[in-house]
Amino acid sequence: MLGPGCGRCVRKGVATLSKRSAVAALIFALICTMLLAPATEARRVGIYFQRGIGVFPSQLGYVYHRDFGLDLEMDGPQDMYLASDNTLYIVDTGRNRVLKTDLYGNLLAVYPPPGSTERLNKPQGVFVNDDGFIIVADTENKRLVVFAQDGEVETILPQPEHALLGADFHYQPTKVVQDRRGYLYVANSNDYRGLITLDTNGIFRGFFAPNRVPFSLRRIIINMFATEAQKEKLSKTLPTPHSNMVIDQYGYIYSSTVYDRTNQIKKLNSVGTDVLNGTSKYDYGFPFRANVLSNFVDLTVNEKGIISALDSQNGWIFQYDQDRNLLMMFGGKGEERGFFGYPSSIVSDDEGYLYVLDKDRNNVQVFRPTQFAEMVHDAAELYADGRYEEAAEPWREVLKYNTNYALAHSGLGKAFMKLENWEDALHEYRIAENRDGYSEAFAEIRHDWIRNNFPLAVLALIGIVVAVFLAIKAAKWVNSRPWDKSGHVIRTLQLLMLVMFRPMDGFWAIKQEKKGNAIVGVVLMITVFAIMLFDIQYRSYQTASVDPQDVSLLIVISQIFGAWVLWGVANYAVAAITEGEGFFRDVMMGVAYSMGPYIFFTVPLTLLSHILSRAEKSYLDFAGDVVIMWCGLLIFMSVRHLHNFTYKKSLLTTGLAVFGMACILGVLGLMYVLTDGLVTTVREIIIELAIRA
Repeated sequence: MLGPGCGRCVRKGVATLSKRSAVAALIFALICTMLLAPATEARRVGIYFQRGIGVFPSQLGYVYHRDFGLDLEMDGPQDMYLASDNTLYIVDTGRNRVLKTDLYGNLLAVYPPPGSTERLNKPQGVFVNDDGFIIVADTENKRLVVFAQDGEVETILPQPEHALLGADFHYQPTKVVQDRRGYLYVANSNDYRGLITLDTNGIFRGFFAPNRVPFSLRRIIINMFATEAQKEKLSKTLPTPHSNMVIDQYGYIYSSTVYDRTNQIKKLNSVGTDVLNGTSKYDYGFPFRANVLSNFVDLTVNEKGIISALDSQNGWIFQYDQDRNLLMMFGGKGEERGFFGYPSSIVSDDEGYLYVLDKDRNNVQVFRPTQFAEMVHDAAELYADGRYEEAAEPWREVLKYNTNYALAHSGLGKAFMKLENWEDALHEYRIAENRDGYSEAFAEIRHDWIRNNFPLAVLALIGIVVAVFLAIKAAKWVNSRPWDKSGHVIRTLQLLMLVMFRPMDGFWAIKQEKKGNAIVGVVLMITVFAIMLFDIQYRSYQTASVDPQDVSLLIVISQIFGAWVLWGVANYAVAAITEGEGFFRDVMMGVAYSMGPYIFFTVPLTLLSHILSRAEKSYLDFAGDVVIMWCGLLIFMSVRHLHNFTYKKSLLTTGLAVFGMACILGVLGLMYVLTDGLVTTVREIIIELAIRA
């Protein structure tokens, strides 16, 4: 039999065994984590954005490889430069020095060297020229300092002086590059006038590539009507400054711009013109979250022309080709490997590895390209060079990894176009959401069909002419019918055409002869709504601006019925004040019967879009604009004739009515905000009371 203490011994032994098992399990888990870390990193899922589709998972283009720099004891490093001999120069801003290391972080030199009498003050930029001289943007000392490799100061370029700089010129150089002529391009802190150009002696030679102020209707109105004092106070819109730049082997300067909304990355030639192909809006940074702008602080370009841009605000690295196509994106803010605290600089080496300097962590993380990234880069290079047939095979390999990769489908479309395989090209362009390419393939298909079926094409053209002739005959027949003996449909068509071509008689018939019908007016607006939906749904892909699935039904309803009611209320209210004779019913019917051009011509234009290419879209757009302006002119004429105003008074009333619509929308928006805040507060109070209960 067991003694009374044996139970305690057994329990103690079991507890000890459990602790040992737990420790062993923990050690085993740590070993597995270390062994499997690279595989886990490789399995991390990236994301990809395609316009018209959105964000979806994708293969990760780069994975964490290693890091270094903690033993260098840096403090808020701001910039980094990779020299031609594969040595890194890191601007250690907090410690007022520049570090020279190898690609593994082994310290090779410090500038200024220990014991030197020269002192830097919060430097933020560095560049190394072909002769090995280190050019430092000594920000707070307001100068550029040039060091030799042995640490001796070669020269100091002080603040430039020139009449163009102005008396209040504030010089704080943050970044610097040098071209083959020896000219220096300096990014000055918050200077909207562009990069400062200095010659080899530091003499000011002008501003280079200033950014432009985007179009603003508000600024135009201020410049037209405001006094000089008001302009000084109200018009504060300035161009965005360059945040960083890099110069490639051909002498092009690539610059990044902070918080610009279009073309944040530019490729500048010798005269400061952006020669990067294409143009884009919201394509940089988070295109799927337009309210979150990127803060591009640095960029690098490899020998294939692939641009890697560093977004310090969101921690992402974006890659683009020479056509501004987004290739991939990776990174983010976080504490684990592969993520950043506040990334401040990026460079790439000859093997395609990316080195990212982190200002918060005071280290450098190295990322290696995956096989997916290498295939994308190879294909993108061939694509940019116009070698579409050669790029087809690597694009097919890319699609094996990511079937949604839009640029690969566009690349295959280009290859099929070279092979004159129009149908397959059309299919690939459609998947890629490439309307221009789709239109090009469609035009070729249309050309082949007309060439092979010329008699049918002639018959189709004759059919269109006959249809137009019959439509004119039908309109004349409708107008010839007696009003008293006709049904509602004939009467409505007669009144619509009367308003269209003889608005004075048409609105007289609505107001004085009471030929208009309020219920018919509602039916007409419902018809306008149905025709707009038809146009959105069935307009040809090559001429459409948006896809039907991207259109909100609520927005279309508000565009038709909301605007109709708002105009009726605002116009009637203004007309009542200005002694207008029309009633609210007349105003609403005036708008409804003014929609005749839209009702009669929109459907034919929609059908016509299916035989036009995107290059011919301007004709379609012009016809559509004429229809809309025609309707607008009729609405203006309704104000004049229904209220018995002069043209001058009609114009004033129309402007006041539009202003009244804006005021009503503002009040409704304010009510929504206040109501939403009240509902949120009440809900939070109820939840808190429920938790306490």
